Amino acid sequence: MAIYLRAYSVNDEVRETAELSDTDFFVTSNEGAAWIGGPGYAAKLELYVLGEDTVVFRALDFGFLTAHEDGAIFTENATEASVFKVRNPWEVSELPVRLASFESAVYPGQFLRHQNYALTLDPINADSSSLERRDATFDLFSEQ
Repeated sequence: MAIYLRAYSVNDEVRETAELSDTDFFVTSNEGAAWIGGPGYAAKLELYVLGEDTVVFRALDFGFLTAHEDGAIFTENATEASVFKVRNPWEVSELPVRLASFESAVYPGQFLRHQNYALTLDPINADSSSLERRDATFDLFSEQ
């Protein structure tokens, strides 16, 4: 069974249902950079478990999501910069969903975040704004 990643917050609102909908965000590529877009024109970002708390993400059409000093990019092959540590979600939810946040293994303290439709790496901590924490929280889902 494949596990996929989708945004928890959308346009400053949080997900209100565990069901898939037209507002679910998946990934696309813009000159190698990782962006999010609606399910009609973007690929699903699939999660692969490497160890107890480490994962890599792969989009079928674009490659592996890789941490980069300028954010998150797609690369043809996975490298150590493609490894993310699974962390407790920065925001919690009452929904019956599996939430998590993802810290870069090579840039400690930098978390995967979606901002303005781009996947970025940003320093997120307890002092970060609620919006930043929500944007660094993702829902893990599987299709039956």
